[in-house]
Amino acid sequence: MLELDQLLQRLACPRDKSPLTLTGSALPHTTNEIVCQRGHRYPVVDGVPVLLLQEVELDYRGTYHRTLKQARGEEPLRDYPAKLAPGAVDPYVQVYLGSTCGRLYTPAHGKLEQHPFPEIELPDADGATLLDLGSNWGRWSVAAARKGYDVIGMDPDLEGIRAARRIAVQQGVSSNYIVADARHLPFPEGAFDIVYSFSVLQHLPKEHVRQSLAEVHRVLKPSGRSLIQMASLTGVRSLYNYLRIRWKRGFKGPAQIDVRHWTWRELHDAFGGLIGPTRIRVDSFLSLNIQPADLEFMLPWHQRVVRVAQALEALSRRVPGLKYLADSVFVESSRDER
Repeated sequence: MLELDQLLQRLACPRDKSPLTLTGSALPHTTNEIVCQRGHRYPVVDGVPVLLLQEVELDYRGTYHRTLKQARGEEPLRDYPAKLAPGAVDPYVQVYLGSTCGRLYTPAHGKLEQHPFPEIELPDADGATLLDLGSNWGRWSVAAARKGYDVIGMDPDLEGIRAARRIAVQQGVSSNYIVADARHLPFPEGAFDIVYSFSVLQHLPKEHVRQSLAEVHRVLKPSGRSLIQMASLTGVRSLYNYLRIRWKRGFKGPAQIDVRHWTWRELHDAFGGLIGPTRIRVDSFLSLNIQPADLEFMLPWHQRVVRVAQALEALSRRVPGLKYLADSVFVESSRDER
């Protein structure tokens, strides 16, 4: 994990993209503040740069609002341990496992004996830079770091990022973490080889997703690419949930549901238009968060669902039309020149 002054060399002001420097803080609850060349200031809380813009607050599940209050000293940080014992599971993960990994993990709530690190669908690397967009407690950041990526994880949830830092130290990986907003990435242009995101952008309003994709294009290197998981509207389970909720609302107005489902055409248009050449491939059927490597954390019934989903994914490679019934898809884009 980089020292704070070293990390700042890789960051930029989320407002004007100018360089950042570390200075003393005038706030009683912080030791340092970060300031850009134009005087925009950001707090450092418990060693974490908090690079959120108060004037564009997004109150998704209260996370953004809570982090800003914690950064201003108006709400205390949760009393979690500063360091994890070897083999211990972070208490944040025990509490928020279902929220960060999906409903298939709900039975393991508060009962984990180890952290559920998934297999990331990326080749081994030798120091390629990777942004984990919406990293929360860092399960994908750790998975990427173990494959040789130079990782920066970012999330608007300060408590999730604090947990990610504890877990990275415990696991002996060198990934780094900041608090930031996907719509206003605090990095200079061309900072990353890869932008990766799983089960994050699918929760945001579509106009916010498009803002985020424009930022992804900006921070990718000319040869860079993004790999982002999204929810497909034509998936069997996705379509059922979408129609069920619309039915409850009498089909009046937009369906304000937790997950925003996209058609394949919408995904091609948004990602292709804002990042570059795009292809979509199946991630999973029957769920948005299936991770075969994590079967041990699931109930027998959920394990059977995962195995059926795996069989459908294998079949979709022989029956191309079946891919449109997948619930979770990966959208892979290559940065084009503009």
